[in-house]
Amino acid sequence: MDNSLKKFSFLALCSIAIFGLILALVGYAYFYSTINTYRNILLILMLLIIILIAVSMLLAAIILHAYRRRHVNRWLSLPLRTGLRFLLPVITFLSGMFKNSRDTIRKLYVDINNILVESKGRKYKPDKVLLIVPHCLQSTKCSYKVCGNIENCRKCGACRIGDIYRLAEETGVKAVVATGGTYARSVIKEEKPQIVVSVACERDLVSGIMDVTRIPVLGIINIRPNGPCNNTTVDIDVLRKKLVEILLTEGLYGD
Repeated sequence: MDNSLKKFSFLALCSIAIFGLILALVGYAYFYSTINTYRNILLILMLLIIILIAVSMLLAAIILHAYRRRHVNRWLSLPLRTGLRFLLPVITFLSGMFKNSRDTIRKLYVDINNILVESKGRKYKPDKVLLIVPHCLQSTKCSYKVCGNIENCRKCGACRIGDIYRLAEETGVKAVVATGGTYARSVIKEEKPQIVVSVACERDLVSGIMDVTRIPVLGIINIRPNGPCNNTTVDIDVLRKKLVEILLTEGLYGD
C-alpha cells in the first residue's frame, strides 16, 4: 500500500470515527437528556454564534480599514491575516452562490495581501527576489520555449516576455516563466527566495498566496484582452514599481 493510499485510509477512518462519535453523542442526548439540557445546548450555540458574528464584524472592519488606508500597522497585522485566511474565502464562496463574479473578491484578497507585505517596509537583495510569470504571457505564435528558461526569449516585442526579461536583467532578480502552480511551487522550493513577486490571474494568485505561507508573495493581476490563458499581458510599469519598492537601492540598474 503506497503512502497516498495509507494517508487516505487513515483520514477516512478518522472521519468515520468522528462522525460515529457525533452520532453517539446525539443519540445519548436524545434518549437521556432533559429539557434543561437542550436549553443549555441551545444557549451555548447562541453564544458561539454571537461570538462568531462579533469576530466576523471585527475582521471585516479591519479589512476595510486596511484597504482604505493602503497600510496596516503591526498590531493589526495578525487579525488582518486571520481575516484574509478565513473570512475572505467564505465571502468568495458566497459570491459564487449569489452568481456574482468571484474575481472581484479575489482581487480584494490579492490587494489586502499586498498591503500586508508592503506595510512591513522590508527591502530585499535582488538575488533574494523571485519573479514568476505565467506562460500565457508568451505569444501563441512564438516557437521558442521560454518556460523554465526565460533566456530563450528573443525580445522581439510580440509579447511581454521580452520586457520582463529586460526588467529582470536591469534589476538583477531571477525571472521564471511557469507552466502552472505545481511548477511555480517547485521553483520556489528550489530557489528558496525571501520574497516572491507573481503575475497571474486572480484565481491562481489567491491559490498561490494560500499555498506559500512561509514566504511573502506580492501579486500582480494580469490583463486578459483575449480571455483567460490566451495571449495575456501585464502592465510593465506596475511590475517595475512593485519591484523597485521592495529592492535594496544598491545594485539596481547596474549601480
